[in-house]
Amino acid sequence: MTPLEILAPVALGVGSGLANLLPLALLAALGRAGVVPLAAPFDGLSSTPALVAVWLAALLEFVADKHTTASRPLHRLMAPVAVAGGTIAAASHTAAGGHPAGEAMTLGLLTGGAAAGLVHTARRYLRGLLGLVPPVGRAAGYVEDLMATSLTWMVAFAPWLLPAFLVAALGMAGVALWLGWWGVRRLFGDADGRLPWPRLRGRRRHGSPTQPGDAGSASPPAAAPADDGATDLLAGLGFVLEPAAPAQSAPRPMTDAELDRILAVAGSVDASDFTQSRQ
Repeated sequence: MTPLEILAPVALGVGSGLANLLPLALLAALGRAGVVPLAAPFDGLSSTPALVAVWLAALLEFVADKHTTASRPLHRLMAPVAVAGGTIAAASHTAAGGHPAGEAMTLGLLTGGAAAGLVHTARRYLRGLLGLVPPVGRAAGYVEDLMATSLTWMVAFAPWLLPAFLVAALGMAGVALWLGWWGVRRLFGDADGRLPWPRLRGRRRHGSPTQPGDAGSASPPAAAPADDGATDLLAGLGFVLEPAAPAQSAPRPMTDAELDRILAVAGSVDASDFTQSRQ
C-alpha cells in the first residue's frame, strides 16, 4: 500500500471522529450516485434502506450535537458509533482498492477505527472546554462537520491534498484549545486570571497526597458546577477537584480607647462585692 492508500482510511477515521456518521453517509450517497466505487459487501451501503438509515442517524446526531445540554452525554454515548463508522468507512475504501473483505475490515479497524476513537476522545474534552461559552461550542460543532465533509471529499476526489489538510487540522485544534482556555479565563476569571471553580489540588486520583498534612485526612470532592466541561477535562487527566478553603481574616487589633475602657471597668469593680455575691 502506498502512503496515500494508508492516509485515506486514516482521514476517513478522523472525519468519523469529528462527525461520527457523516463520512459514512457521504460515502453511501456517493456510491449510490456511482461517483465512488463500493466493493462487496460494502456496496450494500448504497441500497435504499441503508442509505435512509445512515442519513437519518447522521441528521439526528447533527441536530443533537448543536445543543449544549445534549452534546455532552451524546459524545459519551457515540464513542463506539464513531469507531464503528470510521472502521466501515475506511474498510469500504480499502476494499474498493482490491483487498478482500476480511483484510479490508482489519485494515479499516487499525486505521480508520483507531483514528476515529482517538479524535473522538480529544473532541469530547475540547468541546467540553469550549462549551463553557455556548455560542463557541456550537460554532465548533459546525467547524467539525465542515472538516469531516472536506476530508471525505478529498478522499473521493483529491487525495493528494490530505497531508497538508491533516497537518493544518492539527494546528487548528491546538489553536482552538488555547483560544478556548484563554477566552474562558478572560470571561470568568478575576483580575489575575483565576477561575471561580473548585481549586485543583496537587494530588492525583489514586496517588499519595503531596502535602504532609493530607496523609491522615481525605476530604470528599465537591460537586462539579452545572454544565462545566472543564470538570470532565481535568477529571479525564486524573486530577481531583476540591473546593477552595474559605479565606481566613486576621483578627482586628484592639485600639487604645477600647483597652482604656476595659481597664476602667476592671478597676471600678470591688473584689469584696464580687466575694459577697458568691456567698
